[in-house]
Amino acid sequence: MIALYIFLSLLGLFIIYYLTLLIIFKVLHFKLFHHHEKALIGPLYIDYSDYKPYINRTPIKIFTKKDNFIQAYLYEPKSKPLNYRGLIVLSHGFLSEHTKYLPEIKLLIDNGYLILAYDNLANGESSGKNQKSLYHSYIDLDIVLKYVTSNPELSKYPLGLYGHSWGGFAVNSVNHTKYNVKAVFSLSGFEQESQTILDGLEKYYKIIVKLCRPFAKSFTLFICGPKTFKQASHQIKKSKKTTFMLVHATNDHFVKFKHSATYACLKKKAPNAITKVFTRGGHKLFYSMDSKQVRQNASTEYKKLLKKYDNDIPQEVISLFELNFPKVKLYEPNKVISELIISFYKTNLK
Repeated sequence: MIALYIFLSLLGLFIIYYLTLLIIFKVLHFKLFHHHEKALIGPLYIDYSDYKPYINRTPIKIFTKKDNFIQAYLYEPKSKPLNYRGLIVLSHGFLSEHTKYLPEIKLLIDNGYLILAYDNLANGESSGKNQKSLYHSYIDLDIVLKYVTSNPELSKYPLGLYGHSWGGFAVNSVNHTKYNVKAVFSLSGFEQESQTILDGLEKYYKIIVKLCRPFAKSFTLFICGPKTFKQASHQIKKSKKTTFMLVHATNDHFVKFKHSATYACLKKKAPNAITKVFTRGGHKLFYSMDSKQVRQNASTEYKKLLKKYDNDIPQEVISLFELNFPKVKLYEPNKVISELIISFYKTNLK
């Protein structure tokens, strides 16, 4: 009888402990996803106006079944070639929107590719009030690919995908066979949702994250349902006619290497996945180490200006700041990663 009493007491304490952590996790999840992520603008951020002299774009609205729309753009060079090597659909990362990937878009355009890039629902120019959760990126990509493959002008090209982080998960997780996807390049993509959410929160809520880790899968199941269990590597292995390149850095703190699709494919030995692992570069591998340092310096200086001018910096001061920190230096591509991307598509997107 005493043993039963002790058991029930411990069980009750565990249930209280579990439910308390679940409530905390749900609050943090709500703060992360239940809003519309607006585009970041200002002298520290790139937008289309910085690239307008070099590339053209055509807006495309892709409507969903629930009367929302995904805002997409078709990017082309100023001087159109007779033909393109292929069409590449770009899926952006979390807390971002597609214009933050204009350096990648320009790189691909300069090498003969037509690019369709878009903002996920509840991001940037797309409609929607709620990003829902990380798994939703591949659902949005699926909607975009339905549009692409049903469009006579776009469907005539060999189809490739490019994604970073959240977008890396999306491009690895859609049904590649259904859409006849030839080649997928995934940069810093995660394997599965639950642990990745905690990776992103760890910097700010270290103790809470440590306590939540053992229950991460059950927490996301309660909040979002079974779709959160989707594993990118499982879909990669199923997509036997598609070639993948997965790239990750071991010092990525936003998507930890052991929670990445790259790590999962290395463990599972996916035969159609080429994996590249770097020890440096962090989460934003596409940019050079020099540009990361310049961005850090620029951010520090800009904060000083905001403080000095009480958040109302005169235009002439902003112009001088932009001369000292030109965006071409803030977002200089990593040559090794750039060459990997182009070499991969030239070999596999045919």
